[in-house]
Amino acid sequence: MDILKRSFFYLIITAIFIFTPFPMRVMGETLTFPKSNPIRLINNNGTFYLIQNNTLQGVTSPGILFSYGFEFKDAAAATAEDLSLPQGSLLLPNNGALIKSAEDKTVYLVSDGTRRAFTSAEVFLGLGFRFTSVLLVTNPEEQLLPKGSNIFDSSSAHLNGVDILSNGTIYWINNGTLYPYPSLDVYNAWHIDNDFKTVVPANEADLALPVGGVVETRTTVANNGSSSNNTTGNNNPPPTYSGGYASGGGGGGSSSGGSSGSTPDTTAPVISSVATSTPTATSLQITWTTDELSNSLIEYGTTTSYGFSTSSASMVTSHSLVLTGLATTTAYHFHIKSTDASSNTVTSADYTNPTPTYYVDSVNGNDSNSGLSPAQAVKTISRLQTVDASAPLNTWNLVTDSAWRETLTVPRDNMTVQSYGSGAKPLVDASDIISSSAWSLTAGTTNCYKAVLPSDNANPNQIWVFENGSRLSMQTSTSSCDSIAGSFYIGNASTTSPTIYVHATTGNPSSNGSQYEYTARARAVDSSKDGTRYIGLHARRVQANDGSIRAFTNAYISNCLSEESYSHQYYFSDGSLVTDSVAHNGGYGMYVLHPGSFFANGGSGEVRNSTAYNDSTTYVAGASSFISHTGGTPDTFGTVTVDNLTSDNMRGPAANEVSNFIIKNTTITNSPADSSSTACFQAGVGTTTISNSSCQMTNGGRALAGTNTTGEIISMSNVTLTGTGTAAYLSGTNAALTIASSTLIGGITMSGTGSSLSSRGNTWNSPTVNDGTQTIYSLGGVSVANFSADYNSYLGQNFKYVIATTTYYSLPTVRTVLSQELNTTPATIAQLFPSTANVDMTQGTWAVQGVGTRTANSFMENTQNLIHRVNYALGSYVKSQALYTVSAEVKPNGRTWAALSFISTCGSWVYFDIQNGTVGTTTGAAIPYATGISALDNGYYNIWASYYANSNSGANIFCLSTATGDGVNSFTGSSTLGIFNRASKLNEGGSPQ
Repeated sequence: MDILKRSFFYLIITAIFIFTPFPMRVMGETLTFPKSNPIRLINNNGTFYLIQNNTLQGVTSPGILFSYGFEFKDAAAATAEDLSLPQGSLLLPNNGALIKSAEDKTVYLVSDGTRRAFTSAEVFLGLGFRFTSVLLVTNPEEQLLPKGSNIFDSSSAHLNGVDILSNGTIYWINNGTLYPYPSLDVYNAWHIDNDFKTVVPANEADLALPVGGVVETRTTVANNGSSSNNTTGNNNPPPTYSGGYASGGGGGGSSSGGSSGSTPDTTAPVISSVATSTPTATSLQITWTTDELSNSLIEYGTTTSYGFSTSSASMVTSHSLVLTGLATTTAYHFHIKSTDASSNTVTSADYTNPTPTYYVDSVNGNDSNSGLSPAQAVKTISRLQTVDASAPLNTWNLVTDSAWRETLTVPRDNMTVQSYGSGAKPLVDASDIISSSAWSLTAGTTNCYKAVLPSDNANPNQIWVFENGSRLSMQTSTSSCDSIAGSFYIGNASTTSPTIYVHATTGNPSSNGSQYEYTARARAVDSSKDGTRYIGLHARRVQANDGSIRAFTNAYISNCLSEESYSHQYYFSDGSLVTDSVAHNGGYGMYVLHPGSFFANGGSGEVRNSTAYNDSTTYVAGASSFISHTGGTPDTFGTVTVDNLTSDNMRGPAANEVSNFIIKNTTITNSPADSSSTACFQAGVGTTTISNSSCQMTNGGRALAGTNTTGEIISMSNVTLTGTGTAAYLSGTNAALTIASSTLIGGITMSGTGSSLSSRGNTWNSPTVNDGTQTIYSLGGVSVANFSADYNSYLGQNFKYVIATTTYYSLPTVRTVLSQELNTTPATIAQLFPSTANVDMTQGTWAVQGVGTRTANSFMENTQNLIHRVNYALGSYVKSQALYTVSAEVKPNGRTWAALSFISTCGSWVYFDIQNGTVGTTTGAAIPYATGISALDNGYYNIWASYYANSNSGANIFCLSTATGDGVNSFTGSSTLGIFNRASKLNEGGSPQ
């Protein structure tokens, strides 16, 4: 009976007593009902007694007193006559009461002086009882009631002492007979006034009982000794008891205690330990606990609006329900509700179900398993895909330390394939082992053995062969294979059974004990579906162009390793993100963004916090860390981002048809340029922004290239380009290049009459020394108006500037011709460093030459018999007839001498005998204007030399060096010897230091 029905039920009861005349006679029944004995409740200074049959019975709890229809306020003050009565046993719970104690949480019905337990909450509720009617009584008095048989049948007649309602009449059951209450006054005489909590609906078994006479009123003795119907005596305050209407019970469970007096329990249960079992394909078991007896309800659905529910009426503290009929690939929301005996309800937070997933384990799995838990993992990927085809699940778990020589194909959109457990990433390997029995010597050769093997025929001419895990070198004929140990050649490449020829590193491959593998499959981890997620996987060795890990649009790839495929390693489409992953030993683009279903709308893509590298022995010509791979103009991607990509032994990011190409926090090292057409960074068709990045080139080539014909906008800031080659190269009719706050080698070459250049705050170094021919700007058709160069530093010899087909040989001349304020045109050192006249070169503006190692504040020699030096090259920008002073604060470490020089070759020195405090010159040294040495703190000395510059032509270099042992001859140093340096400076003008 729900709350509304119960409220209506008791409203009807009240109305019946008020408006229905009594007694109600049933078929002329003449049975009589025994009259009651007088009863009296007294209060003796806080000790309460109920007087029945002229005997005092002590009251130990409100619950026991309530079972007799009294409250403590009904007590009369005890008289001497009352207290003179004999004292009997303590008052026990009355017949018809529902009771429990704090020590025994089982709910009992008192009937015929016994306590009878309910076997379950279903029986309790089925008989119409309410948990709010359960009284909390003292345990000793409860235990004095002998146990009767349990109540287990909710369809049986109610027991003696119970009040039932039928057709507007309340009956009291006694001796298997129904006795009607004739009026509300009579009912109240036996109960607390207008309290109908203990009245329950009659059932069919009750109505089969005989009807007796009416219930007579109970005689209650008031203060003056007169009789009345439950007359209230003095309102003496009752003592405080823990009792009253209890909050739980039923079925032998447990519950918290009730509130004081007759106040109902208002505290809801507390839910804890919510857990889910391993789900099946269509069901999920959910368990939880409560701190008191309560029922169980789960509402669930595909949204937080739920819509489905399952429940149990059992009053328990350990709960368990099963959600059934779930869609296999659908995520569900659910929350839990538990209601205690006092109708207090708690509702949990929203949970989402752990959707069922499949597990595959190549080590401990078994293909006869269900695959629904780690303990039930299947063994092979082929079995996983078969099981999933009959009961699709959207998450596949590949257990760590597993390996499969199979292809894993993702069959649906929005699936996740991820690693599970701790250990090595699970490996999906597209290569196969070549059996030793497959080899035979190739006719006409000495060392070349062949094996005919199956292939997916995706691109067999891209098959690679591995010996003990290392790739052999590819050859173009059996004769070259025969002559080169550690090589292979692929014959019959257009068939599904190519012939593989191998010249083993040592011996015969059929008997040398080595393992040989070849890329046999076109796919390793593969998806052509939208929204695929790959997490923690290792894949390798496909023979196709699409990578060992292949995804489609809106993919998420994280913490993966893809390696040793002929062409790409990762292959993904619009809207995808690759993060925290590694690409290793492959050719061409290691991370490849390829157009997918959203391509026409200008898709995006990103590679973040990832690494691409080739071992030096496996470098592939043209290899690039990242490329976009489109169908060509006018098809373009929207925004493509490369963020924190580290690339080694290959080119850096390259874009084709990318409208907005962002490269940031990216480091390209040991970038091998295959020809003059390669570049460290490759621009897109629209705007390319490169920031906080660096490139170190070792084999020539360009640092930055833009090769499109429709024009480009390229912006570089905080970029360092080192090595040999050209710093930047652009082509295109409307190319625009902005370079700021960067360090670059070489120069810029641009073409296109609409191109423009802005160079601001950069440091330019010549890749060659003293050749006088380096072109720093070769701007082709760029007009004077489209050229701007401010706040730059040019460190080299005789740069050339070709602007609008005119060649200039000094920046002062360029400034004059262009009528621009090129405020970094260095007529003086102060203009080279506008912020200060004293140039502090301690931390890196000295160009290191010679041998040894420079730390932050020291120059340390190695074991070679050479001088260690650092140079500051001024080129042709020294002011004529100006005084320059070079100085340093030095501390000898196993050395006697330090030296300074001002001459083009740094071949002659002013040397300082630190031990003796003297100054001298080597043979042929330039004559200084002045020199000096003086002691400083902590063992340091200040050494300086001043010179007049006679002209502003030629190469002028200041040098600071550790000296030879005697100031003339070489001195053999060590890794710990040298000169500690601090505050090295170059001053123009002023007085000598």
